Amino acid sequence: VQHGVLPIALVYLHDTEEMLLCYPSMGVFVNKKGNRSRNHDIQWGRTPITFEYSAPFLFISHVNCIQMIEVSSEMCTDTYIQPPRYAEMIANASCIGVSPAGA
Repeated sequence: VQHGVLPIALVYLHDTEEMLLCYPSMGVFVNKKGNRSRNHDIQWGRTPITFEYSAPFLFISHVNCIQMIEVSSEMCTDTYIQPPRYAEMIANASCIGVSPAGA
């Protein structure tokens, strides 16, 4: 993480009991003590506006699109060979409503 750059969001990953510190260009996995829990970071394609996690997907809204990343326990580790499965940059997405439970 670059010196002097503060996270813009903190996302709790309830299924892995980790947190994702979200910076303007990347996400860093940390444990409950704030220590890095994975060796590598997630890189965003664009500057993010908001983040939402609904296991196993991380949704990142950008100015004109939504990025969806499938988060797994192997992601961003040294043993993880495959790139993350995601539908990147869903352009011109619109919110048509939310469920009563907020999920």
